[in-house]
Amino acid sequence: MSARHHCGAPRPADFFQLRVSRRHVDLLRVSSALCPATTPAR
Repeated sequence: MSARHHCGAPRPADFFQLRVSRRHVDLLRVSSALCPATTPAR
């Protein structure tokens, strides 16, 4: 039963990574808006 619960519930690591990636995208967007001259390589 514990294995089934673990499989069903989302892993905190993935959730944390997703939040970090979204925050990184937001920061890139804000930085690009503030400094249009300097565009990120990626």
